[in-house]
Amino acid sequence: MFRGSLKSLSTDVRHGVIHTNLMRLSGGGKKGYAVVLRTGPNMKECERIIKTLEHFYGHLEIECCGSLGLCSVECKEDAKKRKEEIIEFCSRI
Repeated sequence: MFRGSLKSLSTDVRHGVIHTNLMRLSGGGKKGYAVVLRTGPNMKECERIIKTLEHFYGHLEIECCGSLGLCSVECKEDAKKRKEEIIEFCSRI
C-alpha cells in the first residue's frame, strides 16, 4: 500500500506544497494525531516538534485532531508513570 501511495504523490515545487492525488479523489477527510516522546525535560521543544508535525500534516491535507507531548521519557517505566495522561488522550480519539 505504501509503495502505491508514493506513485500518487506529486510535489508542486513552485508553491512548496505537497498534495496527494489519492486524497483528492477520495474526498480527503484524512485525520491524524501528533504524539511526541522526548528524553529531555523541555516541554517547549515538544511543542515545537508538534507544530512541525502539524505543519507537515497540512502539506498532506491531513487534519491534526489532537496532540500529546511527553517529556523526560527515557524508558518504558517512565511512560508507565504517565499512563493516566496517555489513556485520557487516547479516549478522545
